[in-house]
Amino acid sequence: MRTSCEPYEEPSAFSPDQLDLLKEVVGVLSEGFQRLEDIQKLEQRNLELETEVAERLRVEEALKREYVLHDAEYVIRVAIASMDRPEHLCHVVKEIGAQLDRVGVTHDSCTIQIVNPEGTDFVSIASYIHAEWYDEIMTFIATGTRNAARSHAEEYPCNEYRAFYVRADRTLASPEAHHVVSVARYAA
Repeated sequence: MRTSCEPYEEPSAFSPDQLDLLKEVVGVLSEGFQRLEDIQKLEQRNLELETEVAERLRVEEALKREYVLHDAEYVIRVAIASMDRPEHLCHVVKEIGAQLDRVGVTHDSCTIQIVNPEGTDFVSIASYIHAEWYDEIMTFIATGTRNAARSHAEEYPCNEYRAFYVRADRTLASPEAHHVVSVARYAA
């Protein structure tokens, strides 16, 4: 018989060794869950850092592109500002072409069109002016007119004619060449 002074111990379903083993398993599981939570936090932080790096790279590329565009504009402005004779337009055209290449614009050639004050005629200035056309182009730049005898308007019923044919390699091109620089005379 039991007296009220004696402590009562409930019978255990587990032996002391089993309880020690269960405590150890609980400790290992607790540590495992903590590591899993730490890994999830690290993965979340890694994702945040990857997003941040991607954004920084995007901003860096945008800044580089902006710098290249700004620098290209500056180079072209300097070429224009350094002109003191009409034939220096050829240097400007070369710079424009080079800067278009630099910023990644695909193009076959580059020209500047100069239109007469009436808007009825123009010439195209390429990176090189063939000697045969030099005087006529410089006259056109100065006066807005060209030698009527050199006009090919009659040959082209649509009022378009070729003013000069210059390839990038400084050779004359035939009128059939697709990259021929053309000058149009608009019907009055």
